[in-house]
Amino acid sequence: MADTDGITTQVLLTHMQGMEQRLTEKIEGVESRLNGKIDGVEARLEKRIDGVERKVDMALIQIGNIDERLDDLEVVQVPKLKKAVGMR
Repeated sequence: MADTDGITTQVLLTHMQGMEQRLTEKIEGVESRLNGKIDGVEARLEKRIDGVERKVDMALIQIGNIDERLDDLEVVQVPKLKKAVGMR
């Protein structure tokens, strides 16, 4: 089926295939860039999570140490002070 302007179905098909190829290349490029950015974000997030976990561990250790000192004060030191000053 030929047109008077010389545009045939073959010309249209070739043009559409070229457009499809360019669009596919663009999509793949965007996908590649996004994957790179996502990988970077995931790596930074993992690093931050590790840092937070370490800080939580340290805080739990410090809370445990404070609890031990308070227990010592309540169970050992205060009764000794009461006894020393003659309190019941």
